[in-house]
Formats: sequence, C-alpha cells, structure tokens
Amino acid sequence: MSVRSHFEISNVITFQHQNKQFHLNSFPDINKIAHVHNNTTNTLFYLTKDGKAYIVEDKRIHLLNENEEIKALDAHYSNHLIVKKDAAYNILDNNCVKLPIIESDDKFIKIISSGKRCFVFLLTEKGKVFGIGENIDEIFGKDGQFIKKNEFTLLNNLLDTVTSKIVDIQCGYTCCTVRCENGDCYGAGYNYYLNIGIERQGLVTQFTLLDQLKGKVKQHACGNFHGLYLTFDNEVYGCGVKSR
Repeated sequence: MSVRSHFEISNVITFQHQNKQFHLNSFPDINKIAHVHNNTTNTLFYLTKDGKAYIVEDKRIHLLNENEEIKALDAHYSNHLIVKKDAAYNILDNNCVKLPIIESDDKFIKIISSGKRCFVFLLTEKGKVFGIGENIDEIFGKDGQFIKKNEFTLLNNLLDTVTSKIVDIQCGYTCCTVRCENGDCYGAGYNYYLNIGIERQGLVTQFTLLDQLKGKVKQHACGNFHGLYLTFDNEVYGCGVKSR
C-alpha cells in the first residue's frame, strides 16, 4: 500500500510513478531490496538489506555508499535523508547531524520527513522515536516544546502515550501518524481536512489515538493531506483530501 510511492517490498519487478516506469529486475542487487523511495522529480532510491543505497536518475544508476552501511533513507524533492553509523545526512545540502545515543542492542530502522523539510523523525527497532527541526503545526505534539533544530530529541510524551511498541511512522505535509505493534495508530499535527483520521478539524496538539481503528491497523501511509489505513482484515480506510 502506498500514498506517495513510498513502500516496502520483497520482490518487485516494475515500479511506475506518474508517466515513468522503472524495471527493477535489471538493477544491481535486485534480490536484496528492502525499501524503495521516490521523490517528485522522477528520481528513484532503493536500499538493500545489506545497507547499500542506490539512486536511479535518467536511467543512470549510482551507488551512494561505497564502504559504509546505510541504515535508513527517505527521499523528497527538497531533501534526501540517509542514516549512517554515526550521523543522519541530507545529501542535497551536505548537512549532517549526530545520531542520538541508544542502547547497544537497539538500532535505527527509519528516518522520515516530508516535502515541508523542516522536521525529521527517527525510529529505532525497539520503538524509540526522536525528532529534530521545527514543531510546525504541532507535528511533534506535546514534545514540540523540547525539540531542537540541530540535535535529535527523544519524544518522551509520545512514548508515554502509546500502549505498545511503535513500529512505523508516516508523515503528511505537516502531520504525523505512528503505528504500534498492537494495531493502534496515533496522530498529531495538521488535521483541517481530517487527514489524520481524527474527527476534529484543526491542529491536533498531542498524539491522539484513532479511536475508530483501535487495534485494527497493520499498515498505513500518508499523503500531503490524506491518509490510508490497512487493517488486519484487509479493509482499507481513507481520510482527508486528494493530494496533487
């Protein structure tokens, strides 16, 4: 399931975005692909299970990392984010931020932002969530008052709110939803189009449970101003307005 062509795959042969088609079976390390991302400029990124990151642009394929494993990546027209061993990088402006210290048996599994660019979320395998940037439209919820622009901060209020380990994060233009291991989803940020799925128009200033889907969601995705939720019963729920 995908809203903005950002999804996990195991065996993908063809990926189509707008009017451009990528035949992945001819790419290097095709059998090892873990994640595929694209931005709005018809550029495709993919990350392999052994930490190799490739960029495909105008039918040319480049390996982003020669010797160092990349743990996570995210791609938008305004930022290309990668996580290496010691830091998170925006490879468009060559900016980097030191990663926060986590437990030795934990690891970073996801970095995500949006086309707005001014905020970033970082997720670990044990469900720890860190943020950095601007708390635009209250996207960090109650943790927004502690967020810094040049250092990752643990989102303690979010972690105290959820009742199960966080396993995924998705971002719209200025909203965020997290999904927990028990099927619960919580959202914060811009909700004027009811795009988070919380039936209250306006800004959601703290991470709030999506009551209608409590315990039901196995996968979710966000567009700029809409969201999709796939349940364990394979039902799909949508909310918000269509993004262009």
